[in-house]
Amino acid sequence: MFITVNGNKYELNSKEDLQTLREEHFEDWDSIRTTNKQLVHWQVSLYFDELERQDAKGSTAFYGKAKEVTSRVDHQLERGAKIYLHDVQCRHQSLDDERIGSTRIEHKTGFAQWAYGPSEAECWKKLTAMAAKGIVLDWDPFKDERTIVKPLAEVLDYLASYNPRKGLKVWFSYKEKKHQLQLQPVINSEKRRAWIEALLED
Repeated sequence: MFITVNGNKYELNSKEDLQTLREEHFEDWDSIRTTNKQLVHWQVSLYFDELERQDAKGSTAFYGKAKEVTSRVDHQLERGAKIYLHDVQCRHQSLDDERIGSTRIEHKTGFAQWAYGPSEAECWKKLTAMAAKGIVLDWDPFKDERTIVKPLAEVLDYLASYNPRKGLKVWFSYKEKKHQLQLQPVINSEKRRAWIEALLED
């Protein structure tokens, strides 16, 4: 295929050609905003290649980052929305994972960080604010593609109802070194695992 960017014409026949365009003409690559599924899928594949390289160096975030990107890209392509190729990556924590109209979506997989901050109090404040803003949670808790899609506020209320006396502190702990509020895995608690399974069924 041929594409024209900033007045410059390029022939692209593979993801390798797209990678070469990025390396040799970054400003043009950075300007590409398209609905072309082939171009977008090539860029997704290049991003996955990079995640695999990160995994080889000890990263364990492939599934979560890949899920965020594929969910957002698939939804955009379904709607016919234009996609910047430079946005085909996991977004910074300060940005919405995805936005559809006025709906803000946060993608989560497994049991990991749900808020960042210099203190536990700041993390709780941020998590509460996210819920109050009506953010929708798209959560794949067991990394098996069974997904919970609900307002974050509803999910937090449900988790808190597991133990009304302790509330959400049954589920979350603050990791001081990483400055993040982390949802604890339920590997050693069949009762808490069943609580999440029930939410999946709902």
